[in-house]
Amino acid sequence: MKKVLFLIAMAALTLTADEIKFNWKGKAEKIAAPKVEEIKDEDWVSYRCTPTAKGPWQGMIGTSSVKVDLNKFKGVSFDIKQKCYPGNCATVIYFHTSNGNYYTTFNAGNGKDWQHIEIPFDVKKWQGAKSFEGTLTRVVIYPFQSLNDPSKYMEIANFELIEKE
Repeated sequence: MKKVLFLIAMAALTLTADEIKFNWKGKAEKIAAPKVEEIKDEDWVSYRCTPTAKGPWQGMIGTSSVKVDLNKFKGVSFDIKQKCYPGNCATVIYFHTSNGNYYTTFNAGNGKDWQHIEIPFDVKKWQGAKSFEGTLTRVVIYPFQSLNDPSKYMEIANFELIEKE
């Protein structure tokens, strides 16, 4: 029994960004959650979030397939495409952890093309962050009130935590 526990602990220590998969679902307040669908392209798999009803503050919630200690990572990267705002949509990314909650904003692109995003875990860039420690419980991404109608969508791909060297 002790050997098994030791092996499990060692596996957790050697977890890499490639082994962390995120499951995505819709997030909304006071209305039905938006639909999130997996889209397989020849280059990658993406997740499209489309409102099912009119209303503000809609987005996506991602949960990790394994427990993630944020102290082992130096940032987050992903690709995003949005059809909810005509240009340079300000978007929020929110990390819920066992040590507190952190959030920052980023530019989600012009509403036409994919935008690559890399955000370092720098306490000067994130609200609520004194350090990036604790176990990640979920990630929330939403473009403020812009994803508010079934004719709009937000899509993400290649979401990953960036390992420290």
